[in-house]
Amino acid sequence: MPIFTVSEIAHSLNGEVFGNPLIELRGLASVESAGHDQIVLAIKDEYRQRLRKSKARVAIISNADGWDTLGLEAAIVIDNPRMGLALSTQLFQPKFEFSQGIHPSSYISQSALIEEGCSIGPFCYIGDNVHIGQKTKIADHVSIYSDSVIGQNGLLNSGVRVGSHVSIGDFFKCHANTVIGCDGFSFETKEQGSIDDVKETLGAGVKHTQSNYYKVYSLGSVRIGDHVEIGACTAIDRGTLIATSIGSGTKLDNLVHIAHNVQIGRDCLICGQVGIAGSAKLGDRVVFGGQVGVKDHIKVGNDVIAGGATKIFSNVSAGKIVMGSPAVEMTHNIAIYKALRKLPKLLQKVKLLEQKLGRPG
Repeated sequence: MPIFTVSEIAHSLNGEVFGNPLIELRGLASVESAGHDQIVLAIKDEYRQRLRKSKARVAIISNADGWDTLGLEAAIVIDNPRMGLALSTQLFQPKFEFSQGIHPSSYISQSALIEEGCSIGPFCYIGDNVHIGQKTKIADHVSIYSDSVIGQNGLLNSGVRVGSHVSIGDFFKCHANTVIGCDGFSFETKEQGSIDDVKETLGAGVKHTQSNYYKVYSLGSVRIGDHVEIGACTAIDRGTLIATSIGSGTKLDNLVHIAHNVQIGRDCLICGQVGIAGSAKLGDRVVFGGQVGVKDHIKVGNDVIAGGATKIFSNVSAGKIVMGSPAVEMTHNIAIYKALRKLPKLLQKVKLLEQKLGRPG
């Protein structure tokens, strides 16, 4: 665990020191669990008031008013409280140690280009014509198949699989056991089947059954921009004939599935267990809560926000805030939910009225 003085932490956070700047600190902790050598983040008033009962000697706060009445020996005041947690956790993040160079247990194709400053851990496979940019770090048991490109300053954690002809930008971060560039889930039948009937009639008339399936192979690739982060156990399918794409700055959580031909814009935030079906298109700065589902071949505009477990079956215009299944505007969904909660009482009233009118319930 790294050790920093109050002064060094303040400099990293662009903050101002009050009290003793030379106290050494070994980590970041909550107000309740902090030890004497840990700093706490107490931006909100509720946390600030708890400091008097804490063992912490140093806190990050949003203003200096009365800091010396909180039982502290020093305080760091920052101008942008919203960034306090991000910057302080970044400072104290344990560094994963990578040895320079290539571990002897790994296979590296003779045609692969590994640039200066890279690290490749044990039991990795780097295929033909792979290009890995400067200072990219690759942990153990990672596979990168032929003709793929990984940019500079990347980090691929254990068990990541990158298929062939995939292109990934600079400052890429990928967590364990994610697969990028697997085949899309696409099959055809020789004759019309029940799925086609359902699409045409919405279930009103199903005349056929499903027959043997013939795989549609994914001949496209995956294109990922700069500063993209992908969580653990996520799967991104390659396109059928075009590239599945993810724009720069976008962040994907664990257990996300991006299907073939999907296009995702810049600076999107996709939470855990989201599934985006084939050929769907997302604009820039789209935010999806956990377990959002998106139908194939639809468009979601820029700056759309979808609440957790929302199911999107049709196009969503830019800037909409949606929730529910099927997705509707969030305010409308809340009104529907409130009305639904009243339904049992309403049915009881209807039953009583029917009894008064002499009608069977």
